[in-house]
Amino acid sequence: MEAGGAGAGRRRGLAQIERKCGGMMGGGGGGAKPDPRTDTILLLGHGSRDPAAVEEFERFVAFFKEWSGFPRILPGYLEWASPSIPEAIDRAVAEGAGRIWAYPLFLFPGRHLLTDIPQRLSEAGARHRNTAIHFGEAMHRHPKLLELAKIRIGPLPAEEDRTALLL
Repeated sequence: MEAGGAGAGRRRGLAQIERKCGGMMGGGGGGAKPDPRTDTILLLGHGSRDPAAVEEFERFVAFFKEWSGFPRILPGYLEWASPSIPEAIDRAVAEGAGRIWAYPLFLFPGRHLLTDIPQRLSEAGARHRNTAIHFGEAMHRHPKLLELAKIRIGPLPAEEDRTALLL
C-alpha cells in the first residue's frame, strides 16, 4: 500500500486529472479545473463489435473512477458500442453536469480525433448550449507512454540486424 493510504492515491489521481484539464486543446477550459461536485468526465473509446472489448473498456472506466476518486466518470463510444458519445453527453447533462471534460483514450491523433469525435461533441453541444464541453488530447505526447512502451517491449534482441520489431 502506498504512503498515505488509498485516500492519498485518489487525491493525487484527482490532482493529475485537474492538471491535465488545464492543458486541453480545442478551447479547453482556459485553466479551469473540473469540479467534482458538478462536472462529469467522459472517457472516450473507439468501441467494438466484440462485447469482451467493450467490457474491458467498461472495467477500465470503473477502475479509473475508483482510482481517481472523481464521482462522475462515464464512458462514451465513437462507434459499435453504447452509450455513444452524444448519448453519454445527454446522460451527463440529465444528471446535472455543470461542465463536461471529454478525454479520448486514443494513442494518436488521426481522423477519429481530429474530425469524428469533435463532430460528435459539437452536435451534442448544440443540444446542450448551457453546458460547456472541453476536449482533451490524445495520449501520444505523454512521456509516461514512452516509459510504458519501453517496459512492454523490453530489451531488444541481440540480433538486431535480423530482427524486425512491429508495433
